[in-house]
Amino acid sequence: MAFYEVNSYTKDDEYYLIDHTSFVYLVGDDGEVLGYYPESQSPKELANAMLADFRQHQ
Repeated sequence: MAFYEVNSYTKDDEYYLIDHTSFVYLVGDDGEVLGYYPESQSPKELANAMLADFRQHQ
């Protein structure tokens, strides 16, 4: 999930304050978030973490 708020009081781009991060989310058939993973993980680390979370929720 992500959340951001637009501040209508600030008209200047100098105060553009949104945290830009990337995550991969593993979501079950029912919409439950089973895990989330930072984009900084290697492909092997990501696969291992996702498989572990997937197996835990079966």
